Amino acid sequence: MSHICRLYPFDLKGNAQMNKVLFFDDEIEQPEIIIEALKKEQLEPIITSDINIATNLLSEGSTIVAVINVETICSHEDFDRQILGRYHQDQTKPLIFILPHAESEFSPLQYEFHVDDLILKPYKPQEAVLRIINQLKKLKTFEMAGDELLRLNVLFQIGNLPYQSMHMDELSKKLLSVIAETLGCESAALYLKDEDEQILLVNKFGPADEEDLRKMIQFTTKTVIDFKKPIYTSDLSREFFWNRYRWKEPSSIKNSICIPLESNGKVTGSFELYNAPHRLISRDNDLDNRFLAQLMKEAEKVINLSVQFQRVNRDLEFAIDELSILYEISDALSSTINLEEMLRLIVRNALKSFDAQVVSLMMLDKEEGLLSIRFSEGLSEDIIRGTKLKVGDGIAGRVAKSGQPLLLVDMMGIDSVDVDKNIKSALSVPLKIKDEVIGVLNVSKTSRYRFTENDLKLLFNLASLAAQAIEKASLYSDIKNSLDEIKSSYMSTVKALSKAIEAKDPYTRGHVDRVAKYGLAVALELDSELLKDDMFRYALVLHDIGKIEIPDHILTKQGHLTDEEMAVMRRHPEVGAQILSPVRFLKEAADMVRYHQERYDGKGYPMGLKGEEIPIAARIIAVADAFDAIISDRPYRKASTLEIAKSEIMKNAGSQFDPAVVSAFMSALDKKVIP
Repeated sequence: MSHICRLYPFDLKGNAQMNKVLFFDDEIEQPEIIIEALKKEQLEPIITSDINIATNLLSEGSTIVAVINVETICSHEDFDRQILGRYHQDQTKPLIFILPHAESEFSPLQYEFHVDDLILKPYKPQEAVLRIINQLKKLKTFEMAGDELLRLNVLFQIGNLPYQSMHMDELSKKLLSVIAETLGCESAALYLKDEDEQILLVNKFGPADEEDLRKMIQFTTKTVIDFKKPIYTSDLSREFFWNRYRWKEPSSIKNSICIPLESNGKVTGSFELYNAPHRLISRDNDLDNRFLAQLMKEAEKVINLSVQFQRVNRDLEFAIDELSILYEISDALSSTINLEEMLRLIVRNALKSFDAQVVSLMMLDKEEGLLSIRFSEGLSEDIIRGTKLKVGDGIAGRVAKSGQPLLLVDMMGIDSVDVDKNIKSALSVPLKIKDEVIGVLNVSKTSRYRFTENDLKLLFNLASLAAQAIEKASLYSDIKNSLDEIKSSYMSTVKALSKAIEAKDPYTRGHVDRVAKYGLAVALELDSELLKDDMFRYALVLHDIGKIEIPDHILTKQGHLTDEEMAVMRRHPEVGAQILSPVRFLKEAADMVRYHQERYDGKGYPMGLKGEEIPIAARIIAVADAFDAIISDRPYRKASTLEIAKSEIMKNAGSQFDPAVVSAFMSALDKKVIP
């Protein structure tokens, strides 16, 4: 990529890189006037009648403008006319012809190239000077306009990055590359704060060493974030911290520009450029300064968008992980009514789910008011036998007394009878049956990775399942009701995930419930066994979960989508399947979600399946989804009537839809089951 903020090949104000002007005329009058006038414009005139000097300068291309007496030069037997053509191929070098009159036999029309201007003899020296200056100013104006277009294109590229990827690693890598190459900087780095306010190196571009860039965090990066102001450092080797370290690639970080990044008025990180051009470091060019500010604003937008996406994605993944863990544990607990086996399952699943080192399940003896360890992992037999806690004593005793869960992020300085000195963080939740505490479930870590509020929530839900399972072992007659409640909880969680998608688009509110209703009605007509399939029910309510990745401006756009926007929209079945696939019990539902936009004739997406290659559940969802879309208001059109919707569904039977599914759908309509 060419640098946008560059010096022009010439500058009439004295910053010229190349400022020679060739003036070839064997009959020139008053050359001193031309020489003096051009020198005032910081140009270096070379006035000559020597054909060899003129030929060499034209061949080398070492002048920024050439004024040629074309009759004289082209009449010379040793002159190659192609030299003029090659010279003028460089559009940044104006060519001016001097002619004896307008109809000269040496008119530019003889050549395949055009000249920028003509000077007809006789001419005044002042006229020649004005024509030269005018051509240079015109060229500079064109270059400035071209640079502005390039700047706008770069800003567009940055704004378009979220359409290519919303994942921070990939997005930040492209962002650093675009900005560094655009500004002519050798290296760039992105630093962001994590949830614990720790500054992390997120990504880098260029030859700067990763270890060197991490060292910068405690100096320039931290200063920028703390003071919320950019820092321009022209020579890092002069800074107070430089000689404290042995730098791996010091030549790659000679100077730096550090710009704070903000989100909602709070500094969240720093965007840093290394080995930047002098003009950027010195900040003596308003155009460069404004463009750098624009780049940083666009960078902030895409970075914040990626952070928000990761946060939503993480919450969604946690919700699905939680659902999976609870489902698996519930499934395991439902396989036995033996209390000891249940306690063993609870502890082992907690150990695995939380990547913990110590787990203990303590039961409460109501008569004695003592907590004792009934089953554990990571504790010695001596500790298990010797641990007896009164309600109110120690961490577990306080939880049993209050009936409230407890999250201990940092165990440093906590002195308790039931806390090992090696424990770094811990969770403790009560086991309750109808608001009565029957025990305490404890999970601890000796590693530096702390528990979070989400961990506490999951353990609390696990404890609720555990308490229910313990009650089941004691009250076997109530097991069916307990399992029904758990199953209902799963379905509610699944629906809640789908409602999160609907919340992004007010036009689709209620869409999930309606599609589920229509799909079940069709299944009743087509094959009642489908009604017993939980995966089918989950797929009905989760079919659009992949839309969590679609930007709001596409999801709620007024009017038709562009090809690029449609490509983003068409990713949602595959994204939905990718979200669900890691969850073991939802793998079958994932395929139903993946294929619900396939067509019966094979022209759908994402795989182009046809006929019975498409799962029957996906074929049912396709009809129910399309019907609800037709009879609902959308951003780009009003809802159609029921008759129009019926006509559209029937018209596409055999092409878009399975004819058998359409027939079952129409049967349900006739029976008033739908809508």
